[in-house]
Amino acid sequence: MLKIFKKLKQIWQKRPVLATALSFIFFIVFWGAISLSGEKTAVDASSLYTVKTGPLRISATESGTVQPKEKIVLKNEVEGQTTIVFIVDEGTQVKKGDLLMELDSSALTDKKVDQEIMVLSAEATFIDARENFSVIQSQADSDVDQAELDYEFAKQDLVKYVEGEYPNQLKQTESSITLTEEELSEAMATVEWSRKLYKDQFISASELEKDELSYKKKALDLELAKRDLELLIDYTHKRQLAQLRSDVKQAEMSMDRTRRKADASVVQAKADLKAKEAEYARQKAKLEKIEALLEKTKIYSPVSAQVIYATSVNQGGGGHRFRRQEPLKLGGSVTERQELFHLPTEEGFIINTSIPEDSIDKVKVGLPVLITIDALPGTVYSGSVDWVSPVVDAQTSYMNADLKIYEAHISLDESEDLGLLRADMECNVEIVLAQYDKATYVPIQAVLNVEGQPTVYVVDDDELEPRIVGTGLDNGIIIKINDGLETGEIVSMAPPLEAGAVPEKIYEQLL
Repeated sequence: MLKIFKKLKQIWQKRPVLATALSFIFFIVFWGAISLSGEKTAVDASSLYTVKTGPLRISATESGTVQPKEKIVLKNEVEGQTTIVFIVDEGTQVKKGDLLMELDSSALTDKKVDQEIMVLSAEATFIDARENFSVIQSQADSDVDQAELDYEFAKQDLVKYVEGEYPNQLKQTESSITLTEEELSEAMATVEWSRKLYKDQFISASELEKDELSYKKKALDLELAKRDLELLIDYTHKRQLAQLRSDVKQAEMSMDRTRRKADASVVQAKADLKAKEAEYARQKAKLEKIEALLEKTKIYSPVSAQVIYATSVNQGGGGHRFRRQEPLKLGGSVTERQELFHLPTEEGFIINTSIPEDSIDKVKVGLPVLITIDALPGTVYSGSVDWVSPVVDAQTSYMNADLKIYEAHISLDESEDLGLLRADMECNVEIVLAQYDKATYVPIQAVLNVEGQPTVYVVDDDELEPRIVGTGLDNGIIIKINDGLETGEIVSMAPPLEAGAVPEKIYEQLL
């Protein structure tokens, strides 16, 4: 005890508010300890209960709705928000293929016309790009063929000159020199003979002069022929050879440039064609989507069934009415993916309900259930828990973070009164957690948790004596007593609250 006072003093110096609260709790515990030290407490005769033994049913009661056993759910597949221009009356028995709802399609119709124009424009652009690609590809092939031909001709011209023209020119020039040398030799012989004849006065001086002039001409021709040979070898041949080799190189480079340019043009034209084709396909897809949406503005029944509006169904089960939507009606609006109709596909019903978090560990599949219908007073149906969701209902938790419920389905047993049921009827569900033929029980408020132990206060000589008991299931009103009490004993339904105060060991945790 002294240790607690010392710690309270330390806390008071650092955190006076917390110290005040702890002092108050300690006062309650201390007062309770004093009250219990004599193990007797005065009896409040106004709140006593006699322990009973007999049949006991522990159950959890929830609200629910009647739902078809199997059903097809039809949803709105039109984008955005759309107005209802026709809707079949709820409860109508329709046949497969009957029109259930028609949504306003005027906006989609206008959009379809605009999109058809876009498709035609995209198609024209695509065709133009396709033709342009064909022309560019053909021109590219032609340019490459011509460049390759020029390159081949340039190589052939080089070979022709090196192996044909130049050897011919060289041989012709050399032949001309040889011929001129022979003619010069003959002219020299003629001059020498003419000089002898002139000396002997057989010819005149003019004839000798003519022969000498012919000799000089032949000598000059020989010199020119030799100069032509030198020019051919040292200049003309080298220049022509360099020019032809350059022509080959230029033709090869031109061919490479032409190929690159042709490839680039074809690639660009092909890319442009693909882009135009993709745009055309995109515009067609948009048109097809609009046409599909137009078809979906009319909703037909896929089966023969009775029409149930989805907005009339308690989607969350358990009677959580805040989750209901505005009823479907002519002129009303619906949104994309909104549930529209529930069409039962099999005779029979199930019960949709919700299990709160504090009861989920008690409710198991197969437990018996009693169902009473609000609209059918006096009629009780039986069934069993068929399915319990393993996860919290997300929409309910989103709307109320503190409310955590689990959806559950209850199957109904065969009964002649099943024909009275209708979809969406409200009902009360009593899930029987345990059924005892003979059990000892007391009101739940008679049991107090004292230092972690379930305790009741038994009347003994007009005073209250605390007694630890073993407890079982409870239904919020009655709790089963496994051991510690006997039938006929009297307990208090208003035990001293100070007995359930925080024990001294809690101080160590709080500090």
